Amino acid sequence: MSKKILLLAGAAALLAAAGAAFLASGSSGPRVFREDYLYSVVRGDLRYDFDPAWRNETLSRRGEDGIWRPLEKPDPAAMDELRAVLLREGKFESLEKIPEEGKEERDSLKGLGYL
Repeated sequence: MSKKILLLAGAAALLAAAGAAFLASGSSGPRVFREDYLYSVVRGDLRYDFDPAWRNETLSRRGEDGIWRPLEKPDPAAMDELRAVLLREGKFESLEKIPEEGKEERDSLKGLGYL
């Protein structure tokens, strides 16, 4: 009986240590958020953005200096994975179902000759 208790106590200690390490690392999974009209997902040093006005997607990597830089040749698997997180968390069936927010501002900038 005491061996079982020791094994259970050891397993509990391992789980507690693993949980503390996980929390300390700040890795709680992908973070989904919006900045103005832009929908974003951040996982580690990758950032996926979807602009509903222009209907385009961008995959960026954070440099050592903390600045996000768009990737010239984004990894399709990473793009698919982060897009899926956005759709699931935002409860959208597809990117096409995300409303075209910001279109008026885009059209105004075009009309003024800025774009």
